[in-house]
Amino acid sequence: MINKFFISFIKIDINNINQRIDNFLFKKIKNLPKNKIYSLIRKGNIRINKKRVSYKYKLKFNDLIRIPLIKIEKKNIYIDKYIIKIFKKYIIYEDKFILIINKPSGISVHKCNKFNLNIIDIFRFIIKNDNLELVHRIDKYTSGILILSKDLNTLRILCNYFKYKKIKKEYISLVHGIWPKKISKIENYIVKKKYIKYISYYP
Repeated sequence: MINKFFISFIKIDINNINQRIDNFLFKKIKNLPKNKIYSLIRKGNIRINKKRVSYKYKLKFNDLIRIPLIKIEKKNIYIDKYIIKIFKKYIIYEDKFILIINKPSGISVHKCNKFNLNIIDIFRFIIKNDNLELVHRIDKYTSGILILSKDLNTLRILCNYFKYKKIKKEYISLVHGIWPKKISKIENYIVKKKYIKYISYYP
């Protein structure tokens, strides 16, 4: 199904300042691929205060964004009742602003390809809210608490909480084998598919 989506002008209020234009448009124009949005910005089809801008441009109060006529292909997503029943069990808190779930291991938080079953699409379908957005992310093979916002204002507030470390995250890692007695602490960056060297030794 093809829907016509048109916004002539958007005036930036205090709730949207300091956002990058690309991130703002990702949330504002649903179902439009990110590469299409980047293309519209790069070609100057999307303008701010009648001027071309970079995708890194940060929005200012009273900026006027002009967006042209865009044709969007709206894909109907259907998720089986059995899947819905399973994932409803992962909801641990919900109110009119946020949804908190205990994400299982092995599922992506966002869409990686058109065949990908992911957290954001599943819970948008379950609670019937296309404005549902990730406040933070967890790797596909990591399980744990995941916060999703139901509106843009809540998203902005919670993202700032993470940015200024007002929300604390803790990770628990399981290790295999016998723990060496001489090592009580490991400090290093997380890397993919590589063994982490022991760099801190405490007798």
